[in-house]
Amino acid sequence: WLVLDGPVDAIWIENMNTVLDDNRKLCLPNSEIIAMSQTMSMIFEVGDLAVASPATVSRCGMVYLEPASLGWRPLLASWLASLPKALGSKAKRHLEVLFDWALPACLRFVRRELEELSPSEDAGLARGAMRMIESCLDDFVQAPAVAEGGEAPQPPGSAIDEATKATQLEGLFLFALVWSTGATCDSAGRVKFDAFFRVLAAGGVPEGYADFLPAKRPILTVQPIPDSMPAGGSLAPQTVYDYNFDRANCRWVPWVATVPPLAIPPGAGFSDIMVPTKDSARYTYLLDLAIQHRQPLLMVGPSGTGKTCIIAAHLLSGKSLTQELWTPISVTLSARTSANMLQEQVDGSLDKRKKGVYGPAIGKRCVVFVDDLNMPAKEVYGAQPPLELLRQACDYEGWYGRDNLFRQMCDVQFVAAMGPPGGGRAYVPN
Repeated sequence: WLVLDGPVDAIWIENMNTVLDDNRKLCLPNSEIIAMSQTMSMIFEVGDLAVASPATVSRCGMVYLEPASLGWRPLLASWLASLPKALGSKAKRHLEVLFDWALPACLRFVRRELEELSPSEDAGLARGAMRMIESCLDDFVQAPAVAEGGEAPQPPGSAIDEATKATQLEGLFLFALVWSTGATCDSAGRVKFDAFFRVLAAGGVPEGYADFLPAKRPILTVQPIPDSMPAGGSLAPQTVYDYNFDRANCRWVPWVATVPPLAIPPGAGFSDIMVPTKDSARYTYLLDLAIQHRQPLLMVGPSGTGKTCIIAAHLLSGKSLTQELWTPISVTLSARTSANMLQEQVDGSLDKRKKGVYGPAIGKRCVVFVDDLNMPAKEVYGAQPPLELLRQACDYEGWYGRDNLFRQMCDVQFVAAMGPPGGGRAYVPN
């Protein structure tokens, strides 16, 4: 099987017509002919057929995969099966009940009421919630055996009783739902989502969403997210975005309480000073959570909101990501950036570990920060080659070099930032 994954280009797809015929031959410009054997077949995995001709379409069998037909429930089933054994079957069943209860209504609210800065799919938002919950379950992960043939020590989470475990999972679920389904909208949408989510988390039925909630709803044992906190002798209103869940103590902690004290080193330049705020605290926490657990992350926001500053400060500060264990690579895309330029920048910073395998120095992990992700100009037929290259790296953990050999990338992950479409920035498909 020869899998061609990516957008269709009207020129090269026309050249494939003789291969897709009964002839099964590729005719090259130098009059050379390459025949495809009977044991070979081709699969085109494309997003649309906007520039494909009827001649190409008529030669291929077409299968349309609609996102809604698959849904997110198969992803949930396979994810629950991959969770640590120390979590226990009862806790996994409780997680499944929580997802079936709240996720359909939240997804419906996002599609119906909110405006997203960058488009998303239901399965992608559900997967984001699952990844965030999994990243917070380190206490249940089995440690490797110290000696060969010896028994591995039991994870700390195995000693937690079922009631406490259920409360912790409920808090993590609510926190993950806020920062997955509720994280893609603008500031006005967050106010709407806050009001909707508080009714839902309290066990109520938001108006117009009875059809998306099960008849039997779980009764949560975790305390509700506070809606206000003392400030200057009065109560300041708070949203669900203003709190982090402390799993050890099963309570909600305001992000303001986690802001580190401001320490300006002597002789620091004005442009090097970054004043920590509630926003920088929560986005740095989410960024660190994703990086430590090998999860890709994309930050989207208008210019001047501090995306680049927050990511660069976290990658280069050396506090959480020490230079002995981490290698940051920063790549800024522009309208003139080509796929070759991007590939050379990343490949030039990696070492060869063995034949066909590349990565940072052994014992280190590499984080590639791609800034202005949607800046590359679209080509004639609408594709953005640098983004297709990054997508291949995320999907297949590597890409093809200039020598047509596949370069597997080990211990490499991607973090990106971009602004909303418009003003030279292209629309990035989901």
